[in-house]
Amino acid sequence: MDPEEFEMLVTLLEDIVGRLERVEKQMATSSNALDAAIAQLTSQVSTLTTQSQAIVTYLQGVPALITAAVNAALAAGATPTELTEITNLSGQVQSDTTSMASALNTVNPAPAVAAVTTAAAAVKKGS
Repeated sequence: MDPEEFEMLVTLLEDIVGRLERVEKQMATSSNALDAAIAQLTSQVSTLTTQSQAIVTYLQGVPALITAAVNAALAAGATPTELTEITNLSGQVQSDTTSMASALNTVNPAPAVAAVTTAAAAVKKGS
């Protein structure tokens, strides 16, 4: 190999190394962005779960508040007939509360987050 061919080969290899370094930097940047997105999603799911649990706790407490109010009214001299509407309403609230709590408890975004995290890890591992 003459010196000119050798110099051309060295230049070509330097160009290839430079391109590989740029690709590596781009992959690191993409990986960091993906990690940040996963962390944000995980935080949002945690917040959503906490809020859902708070709503369920509140909803489950409403019928007890109505029952306490009915009992206080009875103790203050109200008659069961006078409290029929609120007693009936209490039953409806209990039913609705159970339905809403059940619906909130069935919404669980954690498996979706786990799937995204697993997919992201696979992508990072392959890179």
